Amino acid sequence: RVELTPWSLKRSYPSLGVKRFGNLVSIKGLLLTTTTITAGTTIYTLASEYRPTTTRIFEQLSSAGIVRVDVRSDGSIALQTALASGAWLSLERTFFTGG
Repeated sequence: RVELTPWSLKRSYPSLGVKRFGNLVSIKGLLLTTTTITAGTTIYTLASEYRPTTTRIFEQLSSAGIVRVDVRSDGSIALQTALASGAWLSLERTFFTGG
């Protein structure tokens, strides 16, 4: 299930995707904000087979610099840093052990 509002996918870059390689889960994609995003906003929800058993914290690149993104055991992926409208967020290089 994807919750991309207020996000859009960045054209000419990899689309948002989640894959599992054995017990390793990979998230990729580049998102653009379509409005100002507040800290704590859920940007995506993973299906149950891709969720970690505990919250995982990642440093991701964005147009605002390095930001914190949490991948929670309920499947929610939450941005922990506010971003302005038109900003981009990369989810590339997000790997963790799935439950």
